Amino acid sequence: MIETKKTFCRFCHVLCGLEVDVEDNQFIAVRGDHDNPVSESYTCPKGRSESERVHHPDRLCSSLKRVDARCTGIGSEQVINEIGERLRAIIEEHGPESMAVYVGCGGHRTAPG
Repeated sequence: MIETKKTFCRFCHVLCGLEVDVEDNQFIAVRGDHDNPVSESYTCPKGRSESERVHHPDRLCSSLKRVDARCTGIGSEQVINEIGERLRAIIEEHGPESMAVYVGCGGHRTAPG
């Protein structure tokens, strides 16, 4: 049985209202929420295509590392350690101002649906 839930998009800071059709605990359709007073059913193409992105057969669901021009699986802890080592080396060689961080807006995929 399909159930429709109201939520909002997390792709950007606008947080457009969405209606999501859910079946067997997976969402199958996304559309703008006509009752949302801010977005008034508007959604951008990114928000409307969320189902396609999540269910795409080529979607990456685990980390990969390029080794000799080939990609191989790598565990999350190892990824974090290797990236940390590379960032430390850059900072040691070029100083702390050689590093920048961008965290985006607080709405991007951080709030409960």
